[in-house]
Amino acid sequence: MRAGYADEAEHMVQQVTTLGMKRVAVMYQDDGFGKAGLIGVEAALAKRGLKLAASAGYERNTDKIEQAVKSIKQADPQAIIMISVNRPTAAFIKRYRESGGGAQLYNISVVDPAELVKLAGLKNAHGLGISQVVPYPFMPNLPVIREYQELLKKHAPGELVNYTSFEQFLGAKVLVEALRRAGPKPTRAKVVKALESMGSYDLGGISVNYSASNRVGSRYVEVTVIGSTGKLLK
Repeated sequence: MRAGYADEAEHMVQQVTTLGMKRVAVMYQDDGFGKAGLIGVEAALAKRGLKLAASAGYERNTDKIEQAVKSIKQADPQAIIMISVNRPTAAFIKRYRESGGGAQLYNISVVDPAELVKLAGLKNAHGLGISQVVPYPFMPNLPVIREYQELLKKHAPGELVNYTSFEQFLGAKVLVEALRRAGPKPTRAKVVKALESMGSYDLGGISVNYSASNRVGSRYVEVTVIGSTGKLLK
């Protein structure tokens, strides 16, 4: 149901350019996942008449980012967008900051901020922008967030509120509604048909929209920042 990497790239580039930064680099995992994000950033920059200052990949399932750090630092970008998972992201942040790199850093929603702080150190991770594809789950300002927090407390006491479980909770609500609409004897075909005919559906202050030609559901994206205490801030 989530926005795609292209949507996340568009939102980050929009934020970067709104802040007046035009020299943007990308550090990416050198596979289909990373290249999809790289293409998204390039397309978002092209819409604004800009080109990448630099791009550098790293080998999948490793944290060998030394060459990526060197290549990107030489380009002297104002912002670096990372399309990468936890361990190589943390390795890049740590090495880049400790080598004197001062660009604003961003990553897409696949990373865990607590893990990044643990691996890279708070001093290095502080200020990292992370795109998110669901609203901020730590503040109960929407009915669905209150429901999520109450159910988490009731059924999983001790589990911390986080983006991952909140996104899964929203996905489960969509599936339950599709099962309800599919009738008393749901089949795969009936559930798919129910989803494709769902249209706009309010989950409790957050709406999704599905049709036969739209299976994304939501294109919501916002950027959060790792604060001085390691907590995510809006």
